[in-house]
Amino acid sequence: MYDIAIIGCGVIGAAAAYALSRYDNRVVILEAENDVADCTTKANSAILHAGYDPAPGTRMARLNVRGVALAKEICAKLDVSYKQCGSLVLALDEKELPHLQHLFENGTANGVPGMKILSREEALAVEPSLSEKVCGALWAPSAAIVNPWEYALAMTEVAVRNGVELRRSCRQLTRIPAEEYMAYSELTNRASDVWHKAKEENDFASFCPILQELVEYNRKFASYYDAEKAPYDALLNEYERGVDTQQLDVFFDTLRKGLVPFIRAIGEKPQIDDSFLHLEYPVEQQKAFADYLMEVMGLDRGHCGLGETEHPFTLEFNNKDVRITTNYDLHNVASSMYSVLHEGGHALYELGIRDDLQYTCLTGGVSMGVHESQSRFYENLIGRSRAFIGAIYPKVQEFFPTQLGNVTAEQFYRAVNKVEPSLIRTESDELTYCLHVMVRYEIEKQLIAGTLTAKEVPAAWAELYKEYLGVEVPNDREGCLQDSHWSGGSFGYFPSYALGNAYGAQMLHNMEQEFDVYGGVAHGDLSAVTGWLREKVHQYGHLLEPAEVVRNACGTFDAHYYLDYLTEKYTELYNL
Repeated sequence: MYDIAIIGCGVIGAAAAYALSRYDNRVVILEAENDVADCTTKANSAILHAGYDPAPGTRMARLNVRGVALAKEICAKLDVSYKQCGSLVLALDEKELPHLQHLFENGTANGVPGMKILSREEALAVEPSLSEKVCGALWAPSAAIVNPWEYALAMTEVAVRNGVELRRSCRQLTRIPAEEYMAYSELTNRASDVWHKAKEENDFASFCPILQELVEYNRKFASYYDAEKAPYDALLNEYERGVDTQQLDVFFDTLRKGLVPFIRAIGEKPQIDDSFLHLEYPVEQQKAFADYLMEVMGLDRGHCGLGETEHPFTLEFNNKDVRITTNYDLHNVASSMYSVLHEGGHALYELGIRDDLQYTCLTGGVSMGVHESQSRFYENLIGRSRAFIGAIYPKVQEFFPTQLGNVTAEQFYRAVNKVEPSLIRTESDELTYCLHVMVRYEIEKQLIAGTLTAKEVPAAWAELYKEYLGVEVPNDREGCLQDSHWSGGSFGYFPSYALGNAYGAQMLHNMEQEFDVYGGVAHGDLSAVTGWLREKVHQYGHLLEPAEVVRNACGTFDAHYYLDYLTEKYTELYNL
């Protein structure tokens, strides 16, 4: 028996545990994720606000001011990094100066120490990089920045040392025996190292035994998730609720019958020249181009940051703070361009979720498939369209005059849509991408069913790549060892990528029934597109089930809309 149960170990749960651990109570923390501070609290940095915002006399005002001072004390005790950097509230117009005075009076009444209203010159002296439009500023020196993950972790460590029990991965642990889950966690940790080495050394034989173990564990876990479902259906449901193999078999069969002969026909046509995409494109110019693309997408840099990483990803904290990343390839300008559009699509989804769902279990994208529908929509359906390329191309040439000065918008459009069957999924073109996913679906479906063993995977992989894409697999490094997903136990994950593509195409079809989509895009205006998606998809977060969100935006899902979109586009492009 416990006296107190704390649900969730973010910064609030950690702080509660830290405080309660001083007393003689039995306290347990129940955390759904695998680690503490793994959701909202996982930001790289966070502001401790000075306390000038809350209305005077309110509990929020009192606790805000006291909390900043207390956080400083706690960080010192726990040896957690804390930077009292102060904060500036800027007036960029004379009309905004009275608001600064209002905040100053609020803060004074609340007891915020050291506040000042600065003139333009004083503000620029504090921070020379401010906008030239600045007319004045409110300076609050007590505001600070703390690393919230480090902060929460340190408080949790102290709480645990004082006797508080921490139970992680509660989602899984409610269904999987603890000793089995612990053994599985150790296995996936080991599998990741084995996979990295196996890929580096092109040695599938060293990865094969651990892959088989992972398959057997996931088959067993599937029965814990839902004993009434077929094992692979239960695993699929962990990523895309409501989807099963019966639906996916029909979906992929439709794509396979339409795409395989179509791609072969394209292969007999003269290839498109894309050599100018692979000249040297200075990174600093690419960064400026990335900023421009975010502007075109309508991504407010006050709410969406852009960083750089090896493998691009999106990190969301709430609908006011989303971070996207990209990678700049010196000899491939399209790589960063389309990763910004892709991750920007993810960001627009998270930024569009309703305010009243924030900080509840209903916030965040509803499923992998729906999330991918948004990223692929902006990356491909918009970003690779002739209308979009035409709209942005004068600016593209301004960024890269030496490389693209003599290249037309039509040539650029054709180059970024070049079809070339390849070995690597992450480098594949729009048309062939789903065939890469299909290979993985067929293999992991058989693995979980027990009709294929791990040692048979390389041969099956090579056979399917030859059948679907017409390419020979020269080695396992470029074949079945290329993805990390299976080493992490992610069986059932891949189909969501293909579903996202198809959802997006059907959304486009429905959107076009209501307004001239590409007419607006051709003028560089994506507001109508984003507004439609916000209404039909984004706002709901987890309020609706994935199938309900898809039905809202697509009606009855039908893969033929996606197939028709691809066929029409590439028939015209390759003059078939």
